[in-house]
Amino acid sequence: MLGRHWRILSACAAGLAVPALMAAGLTSGLASTMTAASSAPPVPVASYHLTGNATPSETTSAFSAATGDILIVKAVTEDAANLTLSTPTANGAAVTWTLAASDTTNGYCGTYLWTGLVTAGSATTTVTAHEGSVTNYANWDALVEHWDGTTAKLAAAPAIAQADGSGVPSAQITTAAGSAVSWLVSDWNAVQNSSVAFNGTPVMEASQYIPNIHSAEYAFQAASSGAQTLGEAAPTSRQWAVLGVEVQAKTGAPSPTGTATPTATPTATRTATPTPTPTATPTPTPTLTSTPTATPTPTPTTTSPSGGLPAGVSLKAIDGGQAYYSKWPASNYPGATTMFPVTRWAAGGSGAADDSTLINTYLEDGYMQAGWQTGSPFYGIGGNTTGAGGNLVTDEVDQWAGDGWGGWTGVIGFGHDGQVCTSKLTDCGYTAMKAMSGALPSTRFKYTNFGKFAGTQGDAANWKAFSQFTDVASTDVYFVQETGNLCNGWWGVTAVITGDPSTGDLSCTDPRLHLSRNYGRLIFHERSMEGGGKPIYSFHELVGADGNQVNPATFTAGIWSAVIEGARGVDYFTHNFIRSGGYADSFEDPTFAGVKSAAQSFYSTAESLAPVLNGPDAVGFVTSSRDEKTPGGMPAGVEYLAKWNNGQPYVFAHMAADTVSNAPVTFTLAGGSGTSVTVVGEGRTIPVVNGKFTDVFANTDTVHIYRVNM
Repeated sequence: MLGRHWRILSACAAGLAVPALMAAGLTSGLASTMTAASSAPPVPVASYHLTGNATPSETTSAFSAATGDILIVKAVTEDAANLTLSTPTANGAAVTWTLAASDTTNGYCGTYLWTGLVTAGSATTTVTAHEGSVTNYANWDALVEHWDGTTAKLAAAPAIAQADGSGVPSAQITTAAGSAVSWLVSDWNAVQNSSVAFNGTPVMEASQYIPNIHSAEYAFQAASSGAQTLGEAAPTSRQWAVLGVEVQAKTGAPSPTGTATPTATPTATRTATPTPTPTATPTPTPTLTSTPTATPTPTPTTTSPSGGLPAGVSLKAIDGGQAYYSKWPASNYPGATTMFPVTRWAAGGSGAADDSTLINTYLEDGYMQAGWQTGSPFYGIGGNTTGAGGNLVTDEVDQWAGDGWGGWTGVIGFGHDGQVCTSKLTDCGYTAMKAMSGALPSTRFKYTNFGKFAGTQGDAANWKAFSQFTDVASTDVYFVQETGNLCNGWWGVTAVITGDPSTGDLSCTDPRLHLSRNYGRLIFHERSMEGGGKPIYSFHELVGADGNQVNPATFTAGIWSAVIEGARGVDYFTHNFIRSGGYADSFEDPTFAGVKSAAQSFYSTAESLAPVLNGPDAVGFVTSSRDEKTPGGMPAGVEYLAKWNNGQPYVFAHMAADTVSNAPVTFTLAGGSGTSVTVVGEGRTIPVVNGKFTDVFANTDTVHIYRVNM
């Protein structure tokens, strides 16, 4: 309880209504292969994650709801004594709401679970969650589930799970055969939830983690007949509440075949929000280098006789879910479905002739010629984007305007000391960010790049105060290049967030500052502050401190480190302002042939594996013999990411230790999975024996991608 609620309340962020698509591979408006009168448990059609920080209400995007459908709203406030929630409302469909369970015990989060029966359907339905009584703290979030009334029903008195306590969160529920349980966990202690382990094999729909404030997990799972335990097996030290409700299968109605983790196929009748169709996606050109190269797009396979996940494994959707960009149909951006976003910052003219081997998106297109998208296969983010893409709000507002709600004069950018904020100080960044974002149309997603203050020095409240006005965020901290700017005292920047608050960050003279793993640690830190509700991209430099190219291996490893830690896109800063005579675009400079080749190799690999990278994380699928962590939970041995592509597992791994030389690492796969692993782009296969395989990591720039052969 020490140190609780110390942040600036006015800096709490207004969340976005996020369609958090089912981590099991569902997309909004999708239905599974149907059979008559199956005993398989029902699953939600879609879910929508809402984060309401300092906002009185949050609303889902529109979806189609039919009479008899079930809506479930699960919600958490940071403090039950200071913030309550009121009954949700629906617009379009008529819904009868019931508060199925709640926990408003003092000293805990406010935790709520409402069920709603659709009594009159509508093709344009939205659900809104609302604050109730607000005494002080304003952070809260909710998740809205939509269940198909042709396959699911609520009993007249559905089985309920409700418990609270200290330690490991769990609750008992007694259910009928063929049912599912929708549940949530809240934690007033805000214990980091990246290492959560579950009771059973639920599908995690979304999570929220704000340091020193609260955390929450939202999930559903298949139920067995009789008593069972919901919740978690780890971590400990939570001040928790668990709520759950049984959703029964509708007898005699069609239901999904297989398990409660279906493989979805499109349907035209139950649509939530449209999935964007790309106007054109560049065809990557594979380049043979020492870094991982492209492999064919994965073909879905079945992992076991039942097609289910190994015991102890759960699926977690990517930040924002696969339908995130579909909230802005005018953007037509497939950045969470068929494409992994890779961008260049501020390219000139119409772009380089071979950019299709390097990127798929131009970020900050203000230097592009008018009409550049005519006949172009590229997406854009900026003011000259007239076709597919998004809008750019601004760049580094946290540095040129500072933080705070002071008056803003309308002046933008550096070089205007005393002219940006009406106070003549740097105290109006939140005000400027809100004004610039509000001036842009809401028909496209909004992108903002922040600087070193928000990304490395500010706390979660500061980050959220800035990021509430953008849909996608990034920060430009260049660990390989930076030796001066990070340490020259800008806005209190004296160290970089590569260590832990408990042990102190690395100083700017520490050689470990330049390790490739720091790009992943920055993403880890920013996602912890954001809470996982929206995509965060990772910026990477081509130019070193001497003006020449960075080490290509370090460059590539830094990108993969960021992706492994959850980056949802990659940005390149290609300008060279250091070396005399340096090119504006280093990809066009022959001196940078090595790093350009590395970028081409990454691009071909990332695009060929886009369905994997955009699919759900397989939480609990893999552990390693080098699972060291810093006190704050950052990887200090091997960092890895397990993905589940319709039954085909992948593991992405990078050596994140301080130093290493030809280190053997043994990976253990859940449930004794796998017969062998194919090392992508390296032309070799490693046998899996009793669920384990061993590989060697030569140094801190070593990255291996494993396709697990089941």
